Amino acid sequence: MRSLAFNLAFGLISVFYTLWAALAALRPGRGAVRRVIKRYVAAMNWAMHSIAGIKLEVRGRERLPTGAFILAPKHSSYGDGFCAYSQFDDLAFVTGDHLERFPLFKTVLRKLGAIVVDNCGGPEARKALSRSAAEANAENRIILIYPEGALAPVGVHYRYRTGVYYMARDFNLPVVPAASNLALYWPQEAKTKTPGTAVLEFLDPIPPGLDKDAFMARLEAAVEGRTALWSPPCSACPTTSAGGRRRLERRLRPEPLAAFPNAGPGAICRSGRGALMAVEAAGAPAPWNPRSDRKAYIVWLSAIWLGILAGFGLDFGRYLTEQPAPPFILHFHGAVYVAWLCLITAQITLIETGQVRLHKTLGWVTAIVSGIMVPLGLVAAFVDQARDVAHPDYAPQFLALEFEEMIAFSTFIIAGLLRRRDFAAHKRLMILAAVSLSDAGFARTWQATIKVVPSDPFGWWLSYFWGIALLLIAMAAWDLWRWRRIHPVVLWGAALLIGGEIVTTALNFNPAWKTLMMAAVRAWAWRG
Repeated sequence: MRSLAFNLAFGLISVFYTLWAALAALRPGRGAVRRVIKRYVAAMNWAMHSIAGIKLEVRGRERLPTGAFILAPKHSSYGDGFCAYSQFDDLAFVTGDHLERFPLFKTVLRKLGAIVVDNCGGPEARKALSRSAAEANAENRIILIYPEGALAPVGVHYRYRTGVYYMARDFNLPVVPAASNLALYWPQEAKTKTPGTAVLEFLDPIPPGLDKDAFMARLEAAVEGRTALWSPPCSACPTTSAGGRRRLERRLRPEPLAAFPNAGPGAICRSGRGALMAVEAAGAPAPWNPRSDRKAYIVWLSAIWLGILAGFGLDFGRYLTEQPAPPFILHFHGAVYVAWLCLITAQITLIETGQVRLHKTLGWVTAIVSGIMVPLGLVAAFVDQARDVAHPDYAPQFLALEFEEMIAFSTFIIAGLLRRRDFAAHKRLMILAAVSLSDAGFARTWQATIKVVPSDPFGWWLSYFWGIALLLIAMAAWDLWRWRRIHPVVLWGAALLIGGEIVTTALNFNPAWKTLMMAAVRAWAWRG
C-alpha cells in the first residue's frame, strides 16, 4: 500500500512541477526554474520519507572540497538524482538527450543549465559534453555525472565511461566518488519500495593530475568497493526482462573480484556474465509483450466507443431540441473529443497493421489535441453550468467531476508520452486516458435506461462510474489471465481513477463545496 501511495504521489508531484517549471522557464535567467526544481526535489524527498518510508542519511560531507568539483556517484535507483540534487544549492547534472524528445523537458533542461549529451556517445558527444561542462565550470557550479551512464541493477557493474576523466582533466577539478544503497529500497525503476534508511556517502576526493588509467581504476575501485559492502546475496538480486537481459549481455564485462577487496559475500557472481546468470537463476516473470495484448486493446476501446455511442445516442434527441440551443463552444468541445477518440482508434489500428512510422507521426498530433482538450473541457464545463443557473436541476457541485476527469486525463497523457518506448505501459496509459473521459457516455446510458439518479453517495457513484469500474475490472482480469499479474500501470491508474471518484462523490454531497462552486460559476458568468 505504501508503494502504491508513493507511486501515485510521484506521478502527481512530477506532473505538477513539470508544468510549473515549464512556466518558470518563460522568465529570463534560470533562477526561477532552479527554485521550482529545488521545490520538486524537496517534495520528492518528503514523499520518499513520509509515504514510502525511505529515510535518507548523508555521510561524508566533510570530505567535500570547497569550490567547484565533479560528483561521480553510483546509479542504481531512479531516486538517486533526488537524493544527490537535494544536497547542493546549484548542481549541473549530465543527462542523456532522450529527455529532450519531450518539448516541456527540453525547455526546462536547457533553462536549468543541465548538460545534455548524445546517448550514443562517440567523439561528437564528448565534444558536446566538454562544451556544456565548460559553461557550468565557468559559473563555478558542481557537476554531477554518473560514470556508468545508465541505471545498473543492484550488484551489477557496468563499464565506467571516460567522460568524467576528460572533464576532470580539462577543468583541473577534483572528482568526488559517491556510493548509495538507495537501490536496496527503490531498485532501478521498480514500482515496489521497501521502507528503510538509504545512505548516500561521499568518498575521498580524487585529485586532478592522474593519467586516465590510474584515474579510472581509482574511481571504479572507490565506488564499486564501497557499494559492494551493501550488496545483498545473489538470491536477492532483482530480476529483469528479456530486453534487460540482452542489454546486460551487450554492456557487462567480467571484473576481477580482487579489484574490490571489500566486496561482500556473493559479489563474485554479479560481474559480467555472472550477473546475467544471477538474473536468470532468479526466475524472472515473462516480460510484457504488447503484441499479445493487441486484441485486448481493441476490445477495451470498442467498449469505450459502445458506451459513448449508446449514452450520447440515447440522449441525442433531447440535445437537438434543447431550448435555448447549446452554444457553439459545447458543439466544438464534443467535436474535439470525438476527433481525439478517432485519433486513438487510428493509432491502435496503425500498430495492428504494422504502420509504425505513421503511428509515431500521428502520435504528436494526438498529443497536441490532448493538450487542447484539457482547457477546452474546463471552459465547456463552466459554460454549461452558467447556462443552468436558473434551471431547477442546477448543480454546480458537479464541477468536481469535470476537474477529476481533466486531472486524470492529463496525468495519463503525460505519463503515456513519457513511457512511449515502453509499449505495454504506453498503450495501457492511452486506453486509461480514454477510460477517464468515458463516464459521460455510461452515465447517460444509466439515466436513459434506469431513469433514476440515486440520492445516496454510493448510488450516485454507481450511476456515474459503473462503466469505468467495469472497464478497469476487464483490464485487470485480462492481465491476470494472460500474464498472471496485473500491469503496474493498470494498478496505479485504477488507484488514481477510483481515488478521484471517491473525492468527487464526497464533494458532490458537501454543502461548502457547492457554495464555492456557485460563487465560481457566478464569477465566470460567460454562457458561450
